[in-house]
Amino acid sequence: MTSFSVGQDVIVIFDEVEHRGHIEKIEIGWIHCRIAIHACEDYGSITARMAPHSTVCVRESSVRCISLQ
Repeated sequence: MTSFSVGQDVIVIFDEVEHRGHIEKIEIGWIHCRIAIHACEDYGSITARMAPHSTVCVRESSVRCISLQ
């Protein structure tokens, strides 16, 4: 299991799309991340409420570290 920390830059899978973001809060099994949304992406019924940078809560399995290349 990957160890995450608040402030860490990560890749977040939200609504089946990968987003760059950073961790704001960690709870058991869940991570709150601030993500940059894709302007052309359709997020369904919540599209109108999505700001260019939105905070989402996802399962830990939907977050991964950004690889240094």
